Amino acid sequence: YASSLGQNLTGNAPGAGGPQTSNNLVQPDRQAPYYTRWEMSVQRDFGSGWVVAASYLGSRGRNLPVFHDANNIPYQYLSTSRFRDTANETYLTGTVPNPFQGLIPSVTAFNGATIQRQNLLRPYPEFGALSLEVYSGHDDYKAVSIQVDKHFHSGNSFVFQYTRSALYDWLNFLNPQDGILEKRNSTDDRPNRLSLGTSLRLPFGKEQKWGT
Repeated sequence: YASSLGQNLTGNAPGAGGPQTSNNLVQPDRQAPYYTRWEMSVQRDFGSGWVVAASYLGSRGRNLPVFHDANNIPYQYLSTSRFRDTANETYLTGTVPNPFQGLIPSVTAFNGATIQRQNLLRPYPEFGALSLEVYSGHDDYKAVSIQVDKHFHSGNSFVFQYTRSALYDWLNFLNPQDGILEKRNSTDDRPNRLSLGTSLRLPFGKEQKWGT
């Protein structure tokens, strides 16, 4: 990777904020994600072709990759106010003499006579946005399902299934500085699922009404 002043480690110009795909660095010793799944079900035959089943399903994913911003402003320089802290914003965005002046002609933001104070407070002020792939992400899926089957003497059948589920993941940092992943409803969460199906024996073919 390029490591010139004012560059991200991927060789791109500094980004304006959060992680960017082109600025993500992948660990050389990547860990493989894995899932653990379990299921329990009960079934009852009520006769006359009626069968009811109830199932519980769980799944947990571990070692899921997430990108952690590694070049953030340290926590001690950020405001903890519950309201907008304009004084702190003014302090961070204020300009100071730039120690990198003239060293990075290709990156205007780092090459001028002054630079924003927040850029010099970063752990690696000579670089821009920088994210590292880490393997602390995980998710959790739970579901309860009810299924009703009806089989007819004619060979036809009907099935009804309803599933109520929840999928949460821990794949995003609310505050990258503290390194704690936030629990969120997954974008793949579909809490309600209804399925209807049928199988019909058509009167065509051998020993049927038509096509014998």
